[in-house]
Amino acid sequence: MAAMAVDEKASNKSLEIVCRIAPKREYQESCISLVDDRYVKLIPPASYNPRNNDTFIEKIFKFDYVFDENDTQRDVFRKCALDFVENLVSGNDSLLFTYGVTGSGKTFTMAGNAENDNSGMLPRTLDVIFRSLPNIMEKCVFKPNGRNGFIIQTEEQAMLERLIIPLPSYSITKRLVETVSTKTLSHTRCCAVFVSYIEIYNDMCYDLLDETLTEERLFTSKNIRIDYVSRKAYVEKIKEIEVESCDEAIEQFLQAQERRKIAKTLLNKSSSRSHSIFTIRLVSASLQKNKYYPDPSQNDIHVAEMSLVDLAGSERAKRTQNVEERLTESNKINQSLLALRQCFERLRDNQRTTQHLPIPYRDSKLTFLFKSYFEGFGRIRMIVCVNPQATDFEENLHVMAFAKASQEIKLAQQKGSVHVLQELNNLPFNRRDISQWNKEFAKGVGKFQPLLIELFEQSPVIEIADCNDEISLSKIREYYTKKTALKRSYMDTVEKNMETLAAGLKSRLCFGDLISSRNAELLSELDGLRAEYANLNNNFKQLKRTNNSLKTTLSRYEASDENDRRREEENETKVRQKNEALAKQRRTLQKLEELLDTPVLSSRNHVAKLRQHFDTPSEVPTKLRPRPRETSTPPSRRHHSPPKSEIRITKPYMNQQYHRRSRSAGRVLDHQPMNHVPSGTIFQTKFPSSTVHTKRLSAENLKKCTDYVVTKQTADKNGNLRTELVKGVVTPTAGGGSAVRFNDIEVLHHKYPA
Repeated sequence: MAAMAVDEKASNKSLEIVCRIAPKREYQESCISLVDDRYVKLIPPASYNPRNNDTFIEKIFKFDYVFDENDTQRDVFRKCALDFVENLVSGNDSLLFTYGVTGSGKTFTMAGNAENDNSGMLPRTLDVIFRSLPNIMEKCVFKPNGRNGFIIQTEEQAMLERLIIPLPSYSITKRLVETVSTKTLSHTRCCAVFVSYIEIYNDMCYDLLDETLTEERLFTSKNIRIDYVSRKAYVEKIKEIEVESCDEAIEQFLQAQERRKIAKTLLNKSSSRSHSIFTIRLVSASLQKNKYYPDPSQNDIHVAEMSLVDLAGSERAKRTQNVEERLTESNKINQSLLALRQCFERLRDNQRTTQHLPIPYRDSKLTFLFKSYFEGFGRIRMIVCVNPQATDFEENLHVMAFAKASQEIKLAQQKGSVHVLQELNNLPFNRRDISQWNKEFAKGVGKFQPLLIELFEQSPVIEIADCNDEISLSKIREYYTKKTALKRSYMDTVEKNMETLAAGLKSRLCFGDLISSRNAELLSELDGLRAEYANLNNNFKQLKRTNNSLKTTLSRYEASDENDRRREEENETKVRQKNEALAKQRRTLQKLEELLDTPVLSSRNHVAKLRQHFDTPSEVPTKLRPRPRETSTPPSRRHHSPPKSEIRITKPYMNQQYHRRSRSAGRVLDHQPMNHVPSGTIFQTKFPSSTVHTKRLSAENLKKCTDYVVTKQTADKNGNLRTELVKGVVTPTAGGGSAVRFNDIEVLHHKYPA
């Protein structure tokens, strides 16, 4: 029991998480720094303000490995995906996915550029798989059964289906392939490779290899089912394409990539709007003893898969400013990533406590599809991509926290390989080539037997004196009897080992011939590669020199342009300030001329015409404004009281009979209309210095004041302006609000004299 417990404990391993830091743009502040190959430091930028106003301390996060901008695509592949290829060949499942915010390099890490040395993990994985599988069958030998399994067809059926399949065409002309290889299957097994490519868009599954898939995606979604035999989830009725080479698989991927949902956002020019899942399935079976064809009677078909997942980046609507369709896509992406985090958190909590709560796999298609991996049926590795720019600091903080929590999850690992692997150097040729060589050898040589070796020396000369010489005859008889027995034993040994010698010699001849042909092919390829490398090296050196020269020239031009731009901005600022000052002076002089030359009361008292004299009253100095003229009053009206409106204009603002508070303690709120028409009144209303003037009334302003005035302006049918000042006292209410009791109205009416 103790040994069993130790084995179970040893089989549990933390979720493998690596980090890749994207290159920092020039002249940008970085919020992430590399400590060593396992630790990164998160540094808050100078513009970061925590919500709770606490001081943010630099944090250090640990990973299984950390890649920085100096690590190439080849380095990332060989440390993150090469062992997964060997795991696939050995018959086990693997899941490799990228996680991070939008624009952090997830798609570049996964796919890269297939036409140069920036190929991502997906094309490099396909390269290594086809280099490590010598016994790949022709197409149509294995066929999907529609239930997540495969069947073996007869040779006649496979031949008929191969006649229908069109020949593949490739758009990739030149591509640098991955030259490394892993261990391969035993020569007693054959295999085939199938690929599928799906996307999860708005929490719906779509087949990207389906050529009839449209942009609208109407009624084309696929369902996820559970295979209750293998306990794996799979997408129902998707298209699985059998491929015989790496170029054919990459061509299928590139064609399907054009159907993937990609859109331009504020943060990323080509943002992935869906989660993409590229699955490689390796189907293997045992070969017949004397035939290069799988044996359908043994029923030992084994299927292993490797899923490469490019997750869509998490987005905040505040930063992306997405609307309508883009906003819906962002919400669905964030919901699926949230479901992934919740599943990881529930797994971690269940491992920490004895209480096993249900894990919400069905909350998202993404988590439901990879449910078996989280339960221990395969290896998982997550590549966390981060962007070091300061604007992504808060998002990177959440990503790092999620990675740290995910590392605490313990996943059950498989015990070992399903198939026994062997080194490629021990079996450099597949059984198809060997079988073809044997046919050519039998046709050219015929029956092959080793040459017989002369086993006896020359017989001794014995002279017989007489025919009755028994002594001589007995010696001769004894000699030939011994030699005959010795010859018989030698011949038995030769006959017994003849087949072994023939097979060994044939295998060596086969090995030598195939090695010679292979070396000839490699030498021809090497000569071509050397010439191509020399041309590329010369071009690279020339381009490097040109690039350095252009950089120097560009920096000089940029500095000169920057200086010119600054001088132009300074000159434009000076000219604009000078023009504004001159324009202000001209307006002031023009206004003064109009006021001095034309009396105000001589114009018609229409509001529109009256306003022309007071468009810019602030530009006219107070000292230069004309004083009102004293008009002569008829004797009959000199002792009469002036009009009521004039009396109210000269009186103080407040109505004293309702004013019960101290003048120093009170505060007036002047509520002006949104479109105030200047009335041109000579005697203005007197407001205290502490008056609050506003055009938008709020409860807070009303609480702080003791008196309230609202201005109302109307015009009659003749265009005469009527201004009403409605005054009131503000009284606090028991509920914490304010009540206004209006107690006075002042009316100012402009009228053209008859």
